[in-house]
Amino acid sequence: MSTADLIFSGSETEKLMEFTIDESVVRKKLDKLRSDKAAGADDLSPRILIEIKDVICHPLAIIMQSSLDSGIVPEDWKLANVTPIFKKGSKNGAENYQPIQSDLQTLWDDHDHERRIS
Repeated sequence: MSTADLIFSGSETEKLMEFTIDESVVRKKLDKLRSDKAAGADDLSPRILIEIKDVICHPLAIIMQSSLDSGIVPEDWKLANVTPIFKKGSKNGAENYQPIQSDLQTLWDDHDHERRIS
């Protein structure tokens, strides 16, 4: 079982309370998964996530919203198995690689990024 640490250290008024994660947000992200891609570090095939999305949307939304509300993020969510995939140019340049991570980590990161720029 993973542990969780408090990551928010500001005052209550500084929390991002106006952002919510609901089933529609999770479903939208799961709908964008491609079933022909390989499993990520979590060993969950995108095909499986797509097939069970109707079952997992609600629990995932609750878990993610609880984490956002409490400011506590499980240790496993802080870790990512990022694989560099070569794009073009010299193989010696880090800028010529694209980072790839697991689908569930991408789901959280995409929503986090969208709420920051909204």
